[in-house]
Amino acid sequence: MKARTAHAVLVVAVLATGCGEYQGASKGDFVAKGNAICESSGATVMPALKELQREEVPQRGELRGFAGDVALPALQERVDELRQLDPPSEDRGSVDEIIASTQKGIDQIRADPAQLVDGDPFLQANADARTYGLTSCVLRADP
Repeated sequence: MKARTAHAVLVVAVLATGCGEYQGASKGDFVAKGNAICESSGATVMPALKELQREEVPQRGELRGFAGDVALPALQERVDELRQLDPPSEDRGSVDEIIASTQKGIDQIRADPAQLVDGDPFLQANADARTYGLTSCVLRADP
């Protein structure tokens, strides 16, 4: 009888610890992982974008090629990898907004590659990422 009681207490204890709400990663861990992801894709995108912006008037074909071959794949991979991270539960809404506004910028570039040099499709994403601490995720070609 004591063995059953001890076993039941152990099962209840294990279940109780497993039933709490998962809190996600700490903000510091999430920010470190997120910035690492963004640094990786930024190493591909940013030098090429700076070079493209040095031209007085980039040709539409160059913009479309850069967008399709370099920027969009790297940025989409960034967004997909950020989605895989588990942010702190209390920050999930903020992180979802950063990801959504970055995706919106990607979609705008896909529709009009000239947005890479003529507009700032990542204005909201940049502001939100900077505020949250994802400073490597700020998409800016100027230093």
